Amino acid sequence: MNSSDKSPDDLDRLRRLAEEKLRESGGPEPETLSYMSPEERRRIIHELRTHQIELELQNEELRHAQIELESSRARYFDLYDLAPVGYCTVSRKGLIMEANLTAAKLLNTERESLVKQPMSRFILRQDQDIFYLHRKRLLETGEPQVCELRMTNGSSPPVWVRLDTSVSAEEENDAPVCRLVISDITKRKQAEKQLLELNENLEQQVKERTGLAEARARQLRLLTVELIEAEEKERRRIAEVLHDDLQQLLASAKLHLQVVCEDFSAQPGLAEVDDLLRQSIEKTRNLSLELSPVAIYQSGLHEALKWLASRMKEHFGLDVGIEATDFSDVTDESLRVFFFRAIQELLFNAAKHSGVKSVLVKLSDSGNQMTITVSDQGRGFDPEILECSGSVSGIGLLSLRERAKAMGGDLLIQSAPGEGSSFSVRIPYDDGSRAPDPPDKSILNGNEQR
Repeated sequence: MNSSDKSPDDLDRLRRLAEEKLRESGGPEPETLSYMSPEERRRIIHELRTHQIELELQNEELRHAQIELESSRARYFDLYDLAPVGYCTVSRKGLIMEANLTAAKLLNTERESLVKQPMSRFILRQDQDIFYLHRKRLLETGEPQVCELRMTNGSSPPVWVRLDTSVSAEEENDAPVCRLVISDITKRKQAEKQLLELNENLEQQVKERTGLAEARARQLRLLTVELIEAEEKERRRIAEVLHDDLQQLLASAKLHLQVVCEDFSAQPGLAEVDDLLRQSIEKTRNLSLELSPVAIYQSGLHEALKWLASRMKEHFGLDVGIEATDFSDVTDESLRVFFFRAIQELLFNAAKHSGVKSVLVKLSDSGNQMTITVSDQGRGFDPEILECSGSVSGIGLLSLRERAKAMGGDLLIQSAPGEGSSFSVRIPYDDGSRAPDPPDKSILNGNEQR
């Protein structure tokens, strides 16, 4: 702004002020100029012109400074009042000293209505303690603090906000004040709520489906147990048919043949028939025992294992040692049959794959669990091959594991190539599944103990 921008009244006022300043400073009166020499008057005129130019330059600088001030004020308005987050200055007593337009809009309140109001007035009553502790930590530590709470003007719905607060000092009295940055996080909280509800729904669905899967697994295990029991009953029925019917018929036929013909030397064909009948009786007797050994039902597990050990020695040349330390005999017939069949399967497996001539069977009874272990010092194998899809070499072991799980137990396999193998079947039991008095703790086997 220069002199040409001023009105005539402003120019007159400035001139009067200038003349008063000149008289106060003791400058020369106009009438005294006539007594000055031309040189003095030129010097004064030169100084006046120089001073005028200086004033014009200063005026120009002031004008540029005013333009920059207006520009800074506009930037301040953009950065402070139109910021995407709310700004508030709060006194030590908790009164709002200053707030930007965003904060007023966030609280749905006129900015003038915010000034000199307690900040706590705009905090939801349920979140007052959060804000109190937030300010307390801020003023005690002087460190920036962050919290999340709900704000409202009392008539509008609450708004979730994040408060980032720091401490600074006012220039006037150096009193500490709080600078608050208020960020609207309502959408984020709504998204978190929806996500939480979704997770709860998913957890409920997973729980329901898990319960359904467990129920189906229990049903499958019950069906498996029933299938095993049905298979064993059918084995026993066929064995009884072989023993009570077919063997009796064959024995009767052999007896009648011997009665009819006391001397087979005259008729070699009849002697051959007699021998075939003898072989048939022997084979049906063996088949009957293989299907359902009588010792399982009449003599208990220990005697049945003795019989099994003798059969393994007879058919495969495999010495089977049996250790039954602190092992009570099993009174539950289905459990006793399961243990016998499990040991039989593991012994057949050892005879075919281990490459050794001796195997040890251990029976143990600890707490509420019965364990049978069949171990050898043979060639061993990698147990992981059982889990490979398409593998048929371990179907028997996998079937045994599933049967053990159906009984509520498990099959543990420990083996490595060249380091032998150990198979442990563990089945939980109740007091009604074992005999009241334990048998003799000596080693029970059909052959020599290893």
